[in-house]
Amino acid sequence: MSVGLGHHSNGQDGTEFVDYTDTVNIYNGSFSESLISYFSIGGIITKKSMLFRFVTIPVKKGIFVNSEGLQVNLFWKLGFEYHPVYFSNQKFHQTGLYGGNRFFGNLIFTNSKGQFSKRLVVKALNAFKHDFQVEKNRLSFSFEYITDRSFYSGGFSSKSEIKLTDFEKRLNLNLTYYRRILASKHPAVFAQLSYSGSDNYNIYFQKSIFQARIGLAFGFFEFEKIAKNR
Repeated sequence: MSVGLGHHSNGQDGTEFVDYTDTVNIYNGSFSESLISYFSIGGIITKKSMLFRFVTIPVKKGIFVNSEGLQVNLFWKLGFEYHPVYFSNQKFHQTGLYGGNRFFGNLIFTNSKGQFSKRLVVKALNAFKHDFQVEKNRLSFSFEYITDRSFYSGGFSSKSEIKLTDFEKRLNLNLTYYRRILASKHPAVFAQLSYSGSDNYNIYFQKSIFQARIGLAFGFFEFEKIAKNR
């Protein structure tokens, strides 16, 4: 379980509306909020499948029973993002153009090749255990759903309501596949598909878009060199 606080800023300092007219200032308008809070709960499901076992007998160090196999991990997280009214951008809050409060979730699937070792010594079984994993593939799926009851599109004076069940405008989806590059620890190639019913700045810009990306990514993958028996 986790709780977090953050500050949202798009790095601009212009007025929210062009010359305070009906048009949202998407050129350099400020969409900042002083405080955002996050609440989430998550977990992990792990499954191991052995490929083969072998035994080594180092002198004076006992018997090492090694098992090599595959490990599959499923990480999951569900949460809620809350934008307190007092700390929101008041101009956008009053118009109902903000899409701030939202449910979010994330599923991450990884598969790894690993080695699981146990050392058996006289009068002491399982005295030593060493688990080792090298992650090869990662698949990540995330979603967000805007939950504001008052959520509108349009301008300052001409607005149209977005219903709570309007998935096309309230739902954001992201699916990303990572493949770690050879023996490297952090670089990977990735391919991504995403749909944005809203946008990343928590305000509706009247554009829902599909996007596809491929390229290089940098991440923290499970990676450890094979350790010598010790």
